[in-house]
Amino acid sequence: MVRNVMQQANILFTPLAASLNTQGIKGRITCHSIYSKAINLCVGENKLLTIQRTGQGISPFGIVLTEDEFLYLADELSPGQVGEINHQGIIFGALNIALPKRYLDLQVQTNGEVRRECFFRSVAQSGGETGLYGDLAQALQTPLNSELIEIQRRIIYWLEGETVSWEDLIGKGPGLTPSMDDTLIGILLMIYSDCRLAQRLQQSDFFTAEEFRHLDKLTTIVSVNYLQCAAQGVFSTPLLHLSRAICGYSVSDEIKTKRRVEQILSLGHHSGADTLLGVGLVCLALNEYINKPYIK
Repeated sequence: MVRNVMQQANILFTPLAASLNTQGIKGRITCHSIYSKAINLCVGENKLLTIQRTGQGISPFGIVLTEDEFLYLADELSPGQVGEINHQGIIFGALNIALPKRYLDLQVQTNGEVRRECFFRSVAQSGGETGLYGDLAQALQTPLNSELIEIQRRIIYWLEGETVSWEDLIGKGPGLTPSMDDTLIGILLMIYSDCRLAQRLQQSDFFTAEEFRHLDKLTTIVSVNYLQCAAQGVFSTPLLHLSRAICGYSVSDEIKTKRRVEQILSLGHHSGADTLLGVGLVCLALNEYINKPYIK
């Protein structure tokens, strides 16, 4: 519960946990937006922190509160309200969010190979509507439509060592996190998850230096932060759970994969399906890339 301290002068909120990426951030902070499951706070021009309601996992820049504390804070804060984050916590006047005692490292682990068939069976059983291409399972059926074929080709080109630009896709589609941004995050999740691609990641970055530097001019502030984290292999806990399930080896991982796919489909209006679209495109691209005669 929210606790009143210092004779009702301050209202203290105690986070349950936070992403390691939120540690050490200081400076002026502004309430950017308030939603039913997330409160977005902006530090400086583009750095985002998200206060989250428990039960939704943790985003790469998330801080989790109990449901009661989250709802109280959402009622008391207003978009545009200015505060400060320092060694004492996040302070908006009398509202004080203490520094978390528990931080989670959300870096994805590359422990196995993507199990393509398991993933596609789970998608076929779970449904889901993408923001740009309709039904998820149908969108991933081969032959793909011309736009998805082009994305698959770019993934293969990148795997082959070429420099690829994604600028025309960044910010494309509906949503607070535009559909294609979510798809790029799904692509990056699988690139970081598959142990066969570790060497490729060491050779060059996924985004060009120019487009990465100008992400804030191409898409929303929320997407900028998600894409920046994904480019470093840092993802939300629901995506990390999917990564572990889809790169597993036991029979029980098929059940886990379906459960994780359904969990991700519940995120946002189209965001979950759009992210899974990116996962599926990497599965298809990897299959073609690895089966080329000159690939050892």
